[in-house]
Amino acid sequence: YCKDGKVHNLLLSVTNEKGNTTHCQATVFLEGTDSDNDGILDQCDNCPDTYNSDQKDSNNNGTGDACEENSNPDPNPGGWGGWSLKKQGQEDNNIITELRAYPNPFQEEVNLSFSLDQEERTTVEIFNIQGQRVHTLLSEIAPKGEHRVQWDGKDQNGQPMPAGIYLVRLRAGKALINQKVILQR
Repeated sequence: YCKDGKVHNLLLSVTNEKGNTTHCQATVFLEGTDSDNDGILDQCDNCPDTYNSDQKDSNNNGTGDACEENSNPDPNPGGWGGWSLKKQGQEDNNIITELRAYPNPFQEEVNLSFSLDQEERTTVEIFNIQGQRVHTLLSEIAPKGEHRVQWDGKDQNGQPMPAGIYLVRLRAGKALINQKVILQR
């Protein structure tokens, strides 16, 4: 559930080992930031700065179609054997961000490299398929140039994450790139 600021009434049914079922109702109010006001929380939105309530992602790369107008996917960038995605920043921000994830799929560790055309406040975060942030790899003002971080497949507390699809989110200023990575155990 990633709808922003809405009250959700849930009907819960619990069945015990004797087969008796009890029902109860719970009210849940979700809070968070929804930068583009499309009703999807930023941590779940595949394009949080552009209105895209349908979350359409035609090529299934983790970035919504609404954010890919200036993107250039290349399945084999410069021999890296990974996936590259370039995106022009929004508004007057001329930053160009490139994100590479390799190897992908990975078992032990995935290398994440990116380049910035200018110094910028930068975060690299890992989200699970439910849209929950599991690890923040980087959160700092990063200088212009090439950068590299690694994710070892563990959460913020050092616990191994289960095999599956994860979303790497790189944000530099107003530029944003999402990249799917696959953890295999």
